[in-house]
Amino acid sequence: MACSSTSAKVQATPTTYTFAGHQVSPQARMVCQPEAVNDLAKDLFVKTATTPTPGWSNGSYTCTYTYPGGAHFVLSVRDLPSTAAASTYRNDLSRTLGNSGQPITLGTEGAFITPSGNAVVQKDKHVLVVDVSGLPATWLTPPAGHAEVAQSIAATILGCWTATA
Repeated sequence: MACSSTSAKVQATPTTYTFAGHQVSPQARMVCQPEAVNDLAKDLFVKTATTPTPGWSNGSYTCTYTYPGGAHFVLSVRDLPSTAAASTYRNDLSRTLGNSGQPITLGTEGAFITPSGNAVVQKDKHVLVVDVSGLPATWLTPPAGHAEVAQSIAATILGCWTATA
């Protein structure tokens, strides 16, 4: 599970983009870019029904992936000013969303699975949330549960992130 090409990897850069009046890092913006869409289709063996749509919600850049039959998941990335601030935010999410205690080895600073099977992963000063609550309890072929699907999605996205600014 990695980017389809090395040129698709997001490199450390001071460049940010504006989305809905908010500054968005290349790492956050990447979750809705064609490279991520293509990599997820390859890794999950299923294509989206529509082009994923970016958004902004509660201080995070989001991207909603919708599949045939209405199944969907949402990726959100919160850009924070430092790794320490990202760790604080990740820890806050662990308290508010819950932490299942299920082992997960993604990210460089920490990650966890929520009791509902969503994944929260910190890499540098970015926190990725993979919300799979819009998917059936088992999805894909062969069938996979929420936690397994969320971890696969997170691994694919993190495969496109390199060291960040």
